[in-house]
Amino acid sequence: MNVNHALNRSIQGFCQANLAEAECIRVADLGCATGPNTLLTVESIIDSINRECHNLNILKLPNIQVFLNDLVSNDFNSIFKVLPSFYQKLEESYGRGSRSCFIAAMPGSFYGRLFPDNSMHFIHSSYSPHWLSQVPSGLVIEEGLPLNKGNIYIGLTWDDNE
Repeated sequence: MNVNHALNRSIQGFCQANLAEAECIRVADLGCATGPNTLLTVESIIDSINRECHNLNILKLPNIQVFLNDLVSNDFNSIFKVLPSFYQKLEESYGRGSRSCFIAAMPGSFYGRLFPDNSMHFIHSSYSPHWLSQVPSGLVIEEGLPLNKGNIYIGLTWDDNE
């Protein structure tokens, strides 16, 4: 199953169960990085939410609040510089721009806590798991397997003091 299919299926399930009363959908992109691909995932998520609103005949689109996360050394300013054109594209494509989509940065490591309990509807990460140096504590267990069905693998660890 490709990533977009899994993401769309998750959004579809959430929307069918919650969209009627959702005024604001909160999304985090962990390890968003900097560059031309940074906002592609955000656009894909917005596209999926809009499609589900249409499929469910929901006329009032919910606000979408997106938190872009990466290490504090990330150049978030370069991302913020492209937001006006991104909002313009959203307005042209979906009829929603800076008045219904809110993008902010949440710098920090996801090894620690980034958000309050039960505050996010979707958390997405494309490449950050490739850089994990440890299995995150508190990984949710489902049917005896990690939530990701065993797909996190640490091939090599080392001690920084060696």
